[in-house]
Amino acid sequence: MLQILYHVVVAGVIFYPVVCWASRVKAADANRLNKLTRKSNSVLGVELESVVEVSERKMLRKLIAILDNTSNPLHATLKTLQSTFSCRPPRCTRE
Repeated sequence: MLQILYHVVVAGVIFYPVVCWASRVKAADANRLNKLTRKSNSVLGVELESVVEVSERKMLRKLIAILDNTSNPLHATLKTLQSTFSCRPPRCTRE
C-alpha cells in the first residue's frame, strides 16, 4: 500500500517533469531529491531508482519516441544531429 502511495504521490510529483529539468538540475537540488528518495527507500523497505537513473531512462525514451515518429516537428532536427547527439538539452537561464 505504501509503495502505491509513493509511486502515485511522491514519484509522480518528482519524476513527471524530470525530462525537462533533470539534466541541468543543480547538485544541491539533486542531492535533496535523492535524499527524499533514500528516505522513501528506508520507509518502504525496497530499492527505488535515483533521480539521475529515472531522468536518463525517461530522456532516452522521449528521444527514441521523437526519432520513431516522423511527423514530430523535432524529428528532422534530431535525425541530422544523431551522430553528434548529446542527451543534454541546452542550459536555460530562465523558466
